Amino acid sequence: MKKIIVKLETENLELILLEDASEIDKASFYDLKNLSDSLLIKIDEFLKKNNLTLSDINKFDLQTDISDKFTSVKIADVIVRTLNLGKDVD
Repeated sequence: MKKIIVKLETENLELILLEDASEIDKASFYDLKNLSDSLLIKIDEFLKKNNLTLSDINKFDLQTDISDKFTSVKIADVIVRTLNLGKDVD
């Protein structure tokens, strides 16, 4: 099972690709401005880098220790939930 973890921290964002329990790849981003415009693009670039498509990923997870009162957390949560909802629709 392939999974992407969107790990949102105060100063950076990490995308982590897991296959079963093993980490396959990780990418870090430090410019969190305009996350609503850039997160899907970063996920798409990360998938292409690993020669994957959305249909190859079984699940997306969000990990953060930032309060959900922050807009960036809400944006990341909606994107992750939407990507997972698309998996359920297929």
